[in-house]
Amino acid sequence: MPYPRHVKPPFGPPFSAACRFLSVPRIPAACRWLCAANNSGAACPCVPPSYAELPVKGTVLDNILYGQVKKKPKDVEELIKKLGFQEYISRLPKGLATEVIQNNSGVSGGQAQVIAFIRAILSNKDVIILDEPISNVDAETRDLILGVLRNKDFDRTLIIVSHVIEGIDFINRVIEI
Repeated sequence: MPYPRHVKPPFGPPFSAACRFLSVPRIPAACRWLCAANNSGAACPCVPPSYAELPVKGTVLDNILYGQVKKKPKDVEELIKKLGFQEYISRLPKGLATEVIQNNSGVSGGQAQVIAFIRAILSNKDVIILDEPISNVDAETRDLILGVLRNKDFDRTLIIVSHVIEGIDFINRVIEI
């Protein structure tokens, strides 16, 4: 059955509505999930926080590799190049070696979002949930992120929770809450 592009779900306040929608088992259990905002790599039954909390005290590279059991630094470098984020990463004080300490100190909120975004793409999960993926980034970085998501080679199920719909016109189905 085809779905309309814009749907207004018939339940509760925005947060609970989003949680209920994302909790409904519509995607096969065989799918692998990554919730980019909560960094757990586990099933994400609800809307994650709208900020990207970096999971480990260490470097940017450590945080991108977090939870990526079979991935190596070379994989990160290749992905960053493929996605077009080399210049962005090179602007960090020490690039991938930039230290991140508790509560994301050492990087800005937007930089933390980019790090979490790169980790999500590196994970190669079938379903990726992005909560406000472009809310704390500048226009240039927003265009980089949206360019990756628009790419015809990006063939994953993508759930974006966002107040801003500008630039995400490539999404197949929009649910307004």
